[in-house]
Amino acid sequence: MNSAEAEVFVRRMLSVFTKLDATPAEFAVFTSPDYIQYVNGEALDAKAAAAHMLALHATVTSLSITIDRFVSDGRSAATVHFADAVKKSGERVRLKVVAFYVFENDRIKLVDEVTHLVQGGAEDSDLGSRR
Repeated sequence: MNSAEAEVFVRRMLSVFTKLDATPAEFAVFTSPDYIQYVNGEALDAKAAAAHMLALHATVTSLSITIDRFVSDGRSAATVHFADAVKKSGERVRLKVVAFYVFENDRIKLVDEVTHLVQGGAEDSDLGSRR
């Protein structure tokens, strides 16, 4: 894929990820069978990433992602984005995420990200990898 296609692909994947009724199967369309995601040094395989998505969706009433910066060479990409959520308690959470993606066979094989809690309580610092 070229860099423009990579951007569309990542935006579509993030759109599915933020859809609170999305299923792991809908998310799996974007990832390779041997998908691995590192979040602040913690490794999540495809099964753990799906568990993370479901746990996050169970915690919040809304979730949105705004991409601030995007670069890609078509084989890999990087984003700086903000994840904004409203928890079921009504509290707002904001994370700044710096993520690096590697593509293989038109799917995401690897995500390596660092998340930073901008707004929210200390208990929300694991929202980027909560399962």
